[in-house]
Amino acid sequence: MYRNLTKETRKRVQNSRRRQTQFLNAYFPDYRPIVEASDALTRKSPYYENLRNIFWLDTPEEKAHAYYTALNYLTHTIQRQDVALAKNEAAARNEARKRIRNILSRIRPIPASWRKRDKGEMTTKYRLYKSKLTPEQMREEMILDELYKQKKREFWKAVSAYK
Repeated sequence: MYRNLTKETRKRVQNSRRRQTQFLNAYFPDYRPIVEASDALTRKSPYYENLRNIFWLDTPEEKAHAYYTALNYLTHTIQRQDVALAKNEAAARNEARKRIRNILSRIRPIPASWRKRDKGEMTTKYRLYKSKLTPEQMREEMILDELYKQKKREFWKAVSAYK
């Protein structure tokens, strides 16, 4: 249901990701992004997928519910898996929060890592990517980035409001 409600926004983000992949293939053919363990299919995937789907909605109660559901599940999973955190629920909860923040940051249409300049590079991937886009594509990217920032603020506001 949530995927259908956010179909238009997810389609715009998917088109942006497609442009980014084409850019990477053309200008950085050897670049392979690191796939993190939490991106692979696991038992936690439904919770991560729910966060990704709900992120673009305008319903704060559902955002908070999805966040706390994922937080509690991840906290208990981390406690079961990590012996050092088994008796320390606060540390396990902090680790779960960190993982959820990581999931939300990867929803961003253009990765934040593209905005950083590595040692020896003259420019960032983001600046080079922007220079290769048409004006209308650039406007779309800027609108998506602003939408992401707005939804992220709304998400954390909803999480704190419905604590």
